[in-house]
Amino acid sequence: MTKVVLAGAIALGGLGAGAVGNLPIPGGHVQSAEAESAFGVSINASKSYWTTKESIGIKVKNDNNYEVRLIGQLEYYDKGSWVNKGTKSQWYALPDEKFGIGVGPEPLSKGSYRYRMAVYRVTQPETNYDGTFVGHVYTSNFYVN
Repeated sequence: MTKVVLAGAIALGGLGAGAVGNLPIPGGHVQSAEAESAFGVSINASKSYWTTKESIGIKVKNDNNYEVRLIGQLEYYDKGSWVNKGTKSQWYALPDEKFGIGVGPEPLSKGSYRYRMAVYRVTQPETNYDGTFVGHVYTSNFYVN
């Protein structure tokens, strides 16, 4: 499968290749969902293909030695660009914490999707619980049929 890789800037530990989701490829096939990592956070869809009536399962892990605030947003690919779908959700994750989230089940149209997660470093929860924005991490694309 052909992948398009975009260049990224290095910030706070680096921007891994996982910070960029794969762009949809007509007729392309993804056999399994891959974990993507950036800014010390790993995120992946639990499978690559879903039906229009399923909740999308997302797995998240904070590999940092500090707490992070995460703001997630489902996106779908439409006419050459990524478009937000539904509302944003927010979580806090302690160091080494793993958790799963479900997106939906809202009526999803057939097509290519990804999940975008904004990562914020929380170093002083007593005074600044919102944290400092460090970047975005994306799942690999997944597909709804």
